[in-house]
Amino acid sequence: MIDFSVAIHSYNREEFIVETVESVLNQTLAPQEVIVVDDGSFDNTEAVLEPYSDRIVYKKIANVGCGTSRKVAVEYCQNKWIACNDDDDIWLPTHLESLSNTIKSFPKAEYVFSNHTQFGDRAIANYDHFATAPSGWWEGVSQCVDMDKILLTEDAFLDFLTFNPSFPSAWAFTKQAYFKAGGIDDKYSRMNSEDSDFTRRILLATQGACTSQKTVKLRRHGKNMSDNFVANLKGKALILEDIVAKGIVPDRYLSRTVATINQSKIQAFRHLYWQGEHRESVSYAKESNIKLSIKDRLRMMNARFQKS
Repeated sequence: MIDFSVAIHSYNREEFIVETVESVLNQTLAPQEVIVVDDGSFDNTEAVLEPYSDRIVYKKIANVGCGTSRKVAVEYCQNKWIACNDDDDIWLPTHLESLSNTIKSFPKAEYVFSNHTQFGDRAIANYDHFATAPSGWWEGVSQCVDMDKILLTEDAFLDFLTFNPSFPSAWAFTKQAYFKAGGIDDKYSRMNSEDSDFTRRILLATQGACTSQKTVKLRRHGKNMSDNFVANLKGKALILEDIVAKGIVPDRYLSRTVATINQSKIQAFRHLYWQGEHRESVSYAKESNIKLSIKDRLRMMNARFQKS
């Protein structure tokens, strides 16, 4: 049996946090500890969690942002395996049990995650995140399949350049793998896609595995940081550039990684242009040193004319 610590970070989620905590405490495989880090909330988060004071560890800190508050929660955990959950998402009762079974099937894996669905007023009905992968993607990233459990290939980092099946509320990893990957970087704490930095670095550091069981429900609402498409593209490019600059990307991955960086920048530029954000599109193209096609150069010229 796997002993899990659970790391939850929260900011002004009094309306959701109790449901999240309840879903964690009601697992068929009970967690050994539940850490809730309150990122300087000014609502009633602390009060609504008071009834759970004998079952969770509540720690309030000064506001530092999503990424760093998650980092504080993770590094406060004591067990070998750490599972994360965001403050507005819900685990189905078998989530930790499913992750535990995945770990047992692939004992060398130190980073595991499950599939997820959505709920809430902006949710996609019957959403299956794994099913949104490009055609053939799972065949390419799967080294071994045991029923619903999948061992990722050693080159999964490359596959994750085109599609990311993991999400923080569905993660679990060993403390050893967390520190081997360099932990969560404070630099991206308040940025869209901040979690993808850690995902990419832990794939370079250790073996990954997953289960196709949908054991997590992501709440989709107007306050989700992940909803800003252009910001996510910019974040993806910046994170990959930084990972390359750190020298941790193997040489055999560099060409595809650099190509993905430029493609992400081009997509961000085009979406800004199509949205009529001409001044911002020109500014971003200049600042990010994008390699533009002839058509995109024409768009750039038109954007300069429109903004003047």
